[in-house]
Amino acid sequence: MALLVANVGVIVLCLGGYLSLLELVLFLEVSFALAGYLGLVEAPASHRLLAEARTEMLDEIRIVKG
Repeated sequence: MALLVANVGVIVLCLGGYLSLLELVLFLEVSFALAGYLGLVEAPASHRLLAEARTEMLDEIRIVKG
């Protein structure tokens, strides 16, 4: 989310004349690529790791009556 909000700020800077159009396009491309990587690669990996940790913690306290 922070990358998307930052994109709005960069567009405002470009409209104010503080950035060139080339810098704007470069920043937007890099930020969208980074957001895609974080959303498609890192988020699922984090989810799997947390699920494994949760399973390991629950195995120690789980009581199964036969």
